[in-house]
Amino acid sequence: MDLARQHEFLKTLHNQAMKKFFALIALLFPPAAMATEGLALEVGAWSPYIDFSAPDQGIISAAVKKALAQVDIEARLYEVSWKAAEVRLDAGKTTSFAWIKNADRLPRWRFSAPICRTRTVVLTHLDRPLPMQSLADLKGKRVGWSRGYSYGDAMEALRAELRIEEMPTDEVALRHLLAGGIDAMPMDSAVARQLLSQRFTPEQGRMIVIDPSPQRTINYTELHLVCGVSDPECAKRITRFNTGLRALQGNTLQDCSR
Repeated sequence: MDLARQHEFLKTLHNQAMKKFFALIALLFPPAAMATEGLALEVGAWSPYIDFSAPDQGIISAAVKKALAQVDIEARLYEVSWKAAEVRLDAGKTTSFAWIKNADRLPRWRFSAPICRTRTVVLTHLDRPLPMQSLADLKGKRVGWSRGYSYGDAMEALRAELRIEEMPTDEVALRHLLAGGIDAMPMDSAVARQLLSQRFTPEQGRMIVIDPSPQRTINYTELHLVCGVSDPECAKRITRFNTGLRALQGNTLQDCSR
């Protein structure tokens, strides 16, 4: 074999080897896997929606992770206080979820399409009835308010006329309600049932009134994934999440509070 033919033969072998190599790479690392990126999500504990001890990390956590996976984003959850998450969102340094949209937050954050809907009701004590025809009946009452939470524009509008007792957690608020330290407490109905079943005795649980009637329903709340307007990647991240959520749920808004 002369040198020219030998060179051509070696070149052919090299090209074939490279084709096989790239085919193997494509098989081992398909484009979707190679494109997967990570996203840190900072949230507070809010069982059963966000539960760091559960295999799926909670109802809403699972939905968020699945929606992001649809667009090749792997979500990693980190537990922080809700107040700390709010501060970091304002600074454009994190992404979070399970937040409601209100007038105060709209200028500061970008909101995704709703992840799901929950119901917030007014909790009272069985031995201290609080007749209610509307939220206005809470005026002048001692009302618990979990730190860093928003209960919607209607409650925010009433806030100045309530005797607010700030609570570090929903569990602490329930204990204050049982002890007579407050007259009422706004809380998600599913969260209240979960806490009472896990952290309180059956007798204590029977003393808390969870009434889903229209008079005691504060709102049906839509929860969103959020990031700060000062985050340059925020708008793009929200768009991608919405695409994944739509692929997962279509146009049906799920009810998480059942």
